[in-house]
Amino acid sequence: MLAENAGTLEALRLKVWRCLNRVEEILVDETADPLVTLKAVHAFTQATGCYIKLTEAGEFEARLEALEAAVKPPGSKNGSYR
Repeated sequence: MLAENAGTLEALRLKVWRCLNRVEEILVDETADPLVTLKAVHAFTQATGCYIKLTEAGEFEARLEALEAAVKPPGSKNGSYR
């Protein structure tokens, strides 16, 4: 992962996605211990909720930036109306 992406919503979303892929590997492994599978189900449901929230936050952030750009007064440097 590139250093400039560290700590961003997108970087975190990609890490959660990788976790979901790893958990899915455990879930489809028919030789896995039932207790490990149960823990994987729990991890999957928790990570899925987190992934959805991160995705929504990223979409809201993009929409907010677009709205701010649309209402930015001409000649304004930082979007301030002063």
